[in-house]
Amino acid sequence: MEIDIEHIAEIAKIELKEEEKEYYKNEILKILENFEKIKEVEVEEADYESISFSKNFFRNETNTEKFESDLIIKNFPKKEGKKLEVPRML
Repeated sequence: MEIDIEHIAEIAKIELKEEEKEYYKNEILKILENFEKIKEVEVEEADYESISFSKNFFRNETNTEKFESDLIIKNFPKKEGKKLEVPRML
């Protein structure tokens, strides 16, 4: 299977060095090989009715601590009244 790694890099808007192109090309080929292996798995006889969804796999979103806004504002390093100054992200 032929992979056009330069086209993929162009779509992703990244620049790759020659050694990186070869490395990522091999990595993509390995991923595609794994997909081919997955296609070989027989799933017709799977019993989907036996799968149980009754168990809750998510944690309960209960708050164990209560924060009062005045306490947060009091301890914030940079503030002006009730406005809090945070570092610029961009």
